[in-house]
Amino acid sequence: MNLNTAAVAGCMSTGNGYSNMEELLSVMNIPPMSSSTYKEHHRITSAGWEAVALEKMTEAAQEEAKHTISINSDNEEGYPLVPVVADG
Repeated sequence: MNLNTAAVAGCMSTGNGYSNMEELLSVMNIPPMSSSTYKEHHRITSAGWEAVALEKMTEAAQEEAKHTISINSDNEEGYPLVPVVADG
């Protein structure tokens, strides 16, 4: 991960955006990246995070299905019955 991508990822992780990063860097007398550069690295970071999230959710779903099958909690058609809890 290069420095620009890391800076954008840090902003995204803390709920900040381009103007927050620009302000922080100006206080430290460091020239900021351009808005278009920020947007490009935001796109790169978002795509990476989305890919990892999808991979992890798929792994979790497979693990849940495997566990459900191992405890014989499936329906007549053999589909695993995974309990879902939703708050709110």
